[in-house]
Amino acid sequence: MKKTYKIDVQGPPTTWMIKKASRCPKGSPSPYFKSAGVIAITSIYEIAKVKKELDPALKDIPLQNVCSAFSI
Repeated sequence: MKKTYKIDVQGPPTTWMIKKASRCPKGSPSPYFKSAGVIAITSIYEIAKVKKELDPALKDIPLQNVCSAFSI
């Protein structure tokens, strides 16, 4: 009997992509109160496109909504 497995490989977390785009080594010590870095809107758009392609749950969500989900 042959065993088969299904492995779902997902992309990197959004926080990793944001830190990479902002060239910030780590997040803010006090989120929502102190900024850790700056990121361009074009970078947010590119990250949202990648996340939309890789995550099947985001397939039917408009790209603008995906962008606004993590561009607070």
